[in-house]
Amino acid sequence: MSDENFEVIFAGQIVQGAQLEQVKARVAAIFKTDVAKIAHLFSGSPVVIKKGIDQSMALKYQAAMQAAGALCEIRQAAQVAAPPPVAGSPAARPVPTRSAAVSHAPPAPQTAPLHISGDKIAPMQASIAPVGSDLSQAKQVASAVIPDISGLSIAPVGTVLSTPKKETPPPPPDTSGLSIVKN
Repeated sequence: MSDENFEVIFAGQIVQGAQLEQVKARVAAIFKTDVAKIAHLFSGSPVVIKKGIDQSMALKYQAAMQAAGALCEIRQAAQVAAPPPVAGSPAARPVPTRSAAVSHAPPAPQTAPLHISGDKIAPMQASIAPVGSDLSQAKQVASAVIPDISGLSIAPVGTVLSTPKKETPPPPPDTSGLSIVKN
């Protein structure tokens, strides 16, 4: 399997001698839809009917369309030119040149979707440190407080450090109210 991506493009051309209505019906059968939904394919403008496939799959699509009476073209995805961007879309904005991209400046904030005007955004308060500056902030070292342990002593190994409490057993339960019944 090839790593290349191909596209199958149909521009409304049919095989010479084929009837347009029959070709439309056969193409609709290939895509399992009705003729009205595929009518735009026969407008004459190129339409990508399948993309992102390998060459063998593209050839299968081309053969199926040709058997139906429609002529398709196969192109590598890299060869296909992108359609011109619609005015006002993000793709229609000019792409910055290499020299503009080197400035490392962040892009301007997008305020239109948020309905915020530029005068409502606070100016950034920042400065640049000189070259070679130490940017780490000085940390205050806490003074170590040494506790007074002069009144403590160390017991020899094996010394019991606490005497266990002598527990008195609980008193026996009061059974004076119980009696034995014989059957």
